[in-house]
Amino acid sequence: MNGTKKYFNSIGLIILLLVQFIAGCGEKSPNLSSTSTQTPVPTSTQTPVPTVPPVTNVQTPVAQEDANDPKIVRERFEQKLKEDIERISPKLKEKRSKTYSDQTYVYTAEYAGKQSFDIKKSDSIVSPYIAVARYYINWYANGKIVPGTMYIQANYAYQDGQWVFKDAMRFSEDKANTEPEIIAWANSLFQ
Repeated sequence: MNGTKKYFNSIGLIILLLVQFIAGCGEKSPNLSSTSTQTPVPTSTQTPVPTVPPVTNVQTPVAQEDANDPKIVRERFEQKLKEDIERISPKLKEKRSKTYSDQTYVYTAEYAGKQSFDIKKSDSIVSPYIAVARYYINWYANGKIVPGTMYIQANYAYQDGQWVFKDAMRFSEDKANTEPEIIAWANSLFQ
């Protein structure tokens, strides 16, 4: 029984030490004592650096351009007209020939320096605006000017802030020329 008693005494001693350790029994630091009257001594001799509040980066907001603003829509269309006039002008001068039962004709044309256009608001989400442009031309058959008013009418759609060419036809005296080869020719001018 004596051995068992020693065993339990040893266990009791271990438990007691653990309880004291967990309870925090031990020597306290003099700086942390509530009864201490000494002022703490700084451990460093460096001068403290004052804290400076961070500087906030203030940026002036940049006004974003509204691509669907009617003024911008019109400006962009006028720019598209200039680009397309430069594109079609040399192509109009290219000779094309067509043989009829009585004779073969060689056709050419030139931009007459005049255009008109109409821009309309549409109900489409994809194309909020559509436009029709007329590029007036002088039409020549075998080197002689063909009398009357002729123009290429092109249709455009405004998509993602840009004007996109859709299709074109040649008109003579406000009548559309519906011959497939003339329609193909008119569309090829804008490619």
